Amino acid sequence: MTPLTEGKYVIKFITRAKESNKSSLMGSYLAQQAIITKTADFMTITLHILDNEIVLGFQLEGSSDWEEAVEYRVDDVTNQRFELFDLHELTETINARIQYEYPEDGKILKTDEEFRIEFDQASLETI
Repeated sequence: MTPLTEGKYVIKFITRAKESNKSSLMGSYLAQQAIITKTADFMTITLHILDNEIVLGFQLEGSSDWEEAVEYRVDDVTNQRFELFDLHELTETINARIQYEYPEDGKILKTDEEFRIEFDQASLETI
């Protein structure tokens, strides 16, 4: 991807299954754009989770393991969450992992699923 200068950016993305080009259902739990903040010392990405009660955990793949958000904020009124992650570099694809639970047929199902976030470089714009 294009190297970023200092500033704040918005970029659109889609979610794909871990090992195919099929859309991932995990996209229904995420706003389809991210905020990238770049300074001289660090770069972060903020992702918007649309259902705080269903999505119990969310990680991005780091250089050696799954990384948790370094900061998050929950909006109790809208039941949404914003998670901020350190970003070593902005690549076209970031592997992600989500833990969620949802009701189905009178039961609560829990799952842990990996998927890919694919960024649309053409949509990158300064905010």
